[in-house]
Amino acid sequence: MEQLFLCHFRAAAEGEEGVWMTPMEIISFLQKKDQGPAVHQQSGLLRTCTHKFGISNRRKKRGNEYHVIINKSI
Repeated sequence: MEQLFLCHFRAAAEGEEGVWMTPMEIISFLQKKDQGPAVHQQSGLLRTCTHKFGISNRRKKRGNEYHVIINKSI
């Protein structure tokens, strides 16, 4: 899960414009990009990944959102 996450996302730096995504939006994005094992089975690791890689988050009405940059190289 960590490698897959890092292939497609990175933390938005201070002042850098990124995208705020909910965990389900991130998982849906990864499912569309990955043809391997089902990503939803590893969805519990998403919170660990975001914390480990310093992804900032905020709490909104629709739940937690993470501030990420989508890597365009893939």
